[in-house]
This record gives sequence, C-alpha cells and structure tokens, in this order.
Amino acid sequence: MTAVTGQNSIVLSESVDWIVGDEIIITTTDTNIEHTERHTIANI
Repeated sequence: MTAVTGQNSIVLSESVDWIVGDEIIITTTDTNIEHTERHTIANI
C-alpha cells in the first residue's frame, strides 16, 4: 500500500491488532532514511 502525501489515514491489506496510542513506522521507499515517519494511532 502507498500512504498518500497529506492524508491522515491508510488502508491495510490485512487485519491488525493495533490500539489507540500504539506507534507505527512508515518506511521510506527511497534511499533517504529521513523520509521514514513515526506516527501514533489516534483512531481505529
């Protein structure tokens, strides 16, 4: 899946057991590690 710039939600292809407050990492698809993002689950 691709997280679109400016969006505040993502769609996953499989079920997960995340809860509000969990943190996720969205990795970069290029060679610049600074493009990797850390986000906190705010709503399920």
